[in-house]
Amino acid sequence: MKSYHYSVSALALALFTFSGSTVAGALISSTNNALTQFRVVSASQASVTVNARKDLAAGSVPNQFKVGDWNGSVTAGTLAVRVNRTLNAVNPDYNSKGSGVSTDTSVVNSKNQLKFQLMVERTIPQQVIGDWIVFEQGTTSMISTITTTSAQVLAAGRYPIGVELAAWAF
Repeated sequence: MKSYHYSVSALALALFTFSGSTVAGALISSTNNALTQFRVVSASQASVTVNARKDLAAGSVPNQFKVGDWNGSVTAGTLAVRVNRTLNAVNPDYNSKGSGVSTDTSVVNSKNQLKFQLMVERTIPQQVIGDWIVFEQGTTSMISTITTTSAQVLAAGRYPIGVELAAWAF
């Protein structure tokens, strides 16, 4: 069996020479550039309150009967609102992202429901993006009502309505 012995300096010289020869070359095309602009938005805080109507009595109510109010604001960006889908299911009878169904929580397995919608009282252009109702760019506050989506009979009980609000950046 043959034994090979190399000195460390000879091996280093060989590697240096080898690596130097693989880097040699020249550009063979023109350069290409890519550019993008990064949007930096300020942090925003969102605030929302929901208030139930205090004089709401059990019984028949008409379509678009006021059951409460919602009020929201953001410190920067644009206001976006949606119904909390964990708390309120989609209203199958009303095709609107701002509508929902609230089920009576005062009785276990209750079938009593309140079908509602978030209203916008003033004329502000809006668009639906996913589940969000996003208002016209620059809209930072909104005070509006919550109404029924149809004539219905309300049974006595507790009907939670969840509204989520966030700041949107375009």
